[in-house]
Amino acid sequence: MAEDRLPLLSHCFRRSLWPLWDRRTTWAMLVLLTLIGGLYLWQAGEIAASRYRIQQLEEEREHCRRKNAESWREITEITRVSALTERARVLGFVVPQGELYLTLHEASKPALVPGVPYE
Repeated sequence: MAEDRLPLLSHCFRRSLWPLWDRRTTWAMLVLLTLIGGLYLWQAGEIAASRYRIQQLEEEREHCRRKNAESWREITEITRVSALTERARVLGFVVPQGELYLTLHEASKPALVPGVPYE
C-alpha cells in the first residue's frame, strides 16, 4: 500500500501541481528551511552558553561576597579597641599621664628657605 503512494508522490514532484512548484523550488525551500533551522540551533546554543557563563559569574560574585564578609569580620575582630590597646602596649606605647607644652621663642624658630625641603 505504501508502495502505491510513492509513485504518486514522485509524480507530484515531476508534474507541477502549482505553476511555481518544481524541483528547484523544492530544493530552495529545503535549503531555506535548513538554514533557518541551523540558525535557530546556533542561536539556541549561544543562549545556552550565555546562561552558563552568567551562572558562573553569579557563583563567583557570591563567593567574593562571602569572602568579603569574612574579611570584614576579621577586620572588626582585629580592630577592637581592646585589641588595639593591647597591641600598642606590646609595642611600647603608653598612655600619657599629663599634658606637655613646648614654648618656642621667635628667635629659635627655623627659617624656611623657598625651594629647600624642611628637615
